Amino acid sequence: MLFSEEAELINRCDGLAAFHSHERDHAGIPLPDGPFAKFIRTIAGMQGASPKESPFRIGLVTARNYPAHERAIRTLRAWNVGLDGGAFLGGLPKDGWLRAFQPHIFFDDQEVYCLPAARCVPTAQVPYPLFSPPVQTELVALADGDERRAKFLLMCRAYLKQGAKRHGELLHQWYTTNLGPCSEAVATAFLAELEESVRSTPVGRERPGRGKQDLSKDKFLAFLDALLHKYRPGE
Repeated sequence: MLFSEEAELINRCDGLAAFHSHERDHAGIPLPDGPFAKFIRTIAGMQGASPKESPFRIGLVTARNYPAHERAIRTLRAWNVGLDGGAFLGGLPKDGWLRAFQPHIFFDDQEVYCLPAARCVPTAQVPYPLFSPPVQTELVALADGDERRAKFLLMCRAYLKQGAKRHGELLHQWYTTNLGPCSEAVATAFLAELEESVRSTPVGRERPGRGKQDLSKDKFLAFLDALLHKYRPGE
C-alpha cells in the first residue's frame, strides 16, 4: 500500500528469486508511490523534530525480507519517514509483531493478514493492488526492463479487461509510436492521469468511461490520443 506494485509484479510473474534479484539491483532507486504513500508522509511530517515528543508512532510490518528490505528502508528515508519499529517477516504471520507493537490501527491489503490481526489490534483492509495479474504483453515489457511500458499496459488492462488480451499488440504499437518517444516528464504526467482515470471508473468486464456505454477499443484509443495531446499540445 505504501509502494507501487510494479516490483511485486515481478514476484507474481517470475517468482521470489527474480523479485529479490530485481530489488537488490534497484536498492538505490526509491520505490514509486502506492495509495498510502502520501498518508504516511503526512503523518511523518506531523511527528515533529523530536521522536520522543511525537504524538505519533509509525511501524512497518511487511512480507519483504532480505535482500528486498533495503529498497523499502531507503525509500522511506528518501521520504523523510522515520520508523519507531519494523519487521521484515518474509511471509510469516504478522499478528505476533502487532501484539508487541500495539498500533492504534493496522492497514494491510491482504485478508490472510487482516483476519488474524483484527483479533488483536484495530485493522483496516485496503483494496489494493489495483491491477489484475499481467497478461503476456506485460510480461514481455517487464522482461525487457521497460517498467514504463509495463505500467501503461497494466492500466490498459484495468480499463479493457478481456479486451486488453485481444488488442495487446495494438496497445504495444500505440505505446511504441506515441508514448515511448516522450520525455520522462511527459510520460510521468500522462501515466499519472491515466492511473487516476482508472481509479475513478467502476469495475466491470470492460470499464465504462464517464458515460454509460462500455469503452470499445476505438473509444479507448481516442481517449489515449486526447490525453497525450493534453501533454504534447503542439504535436
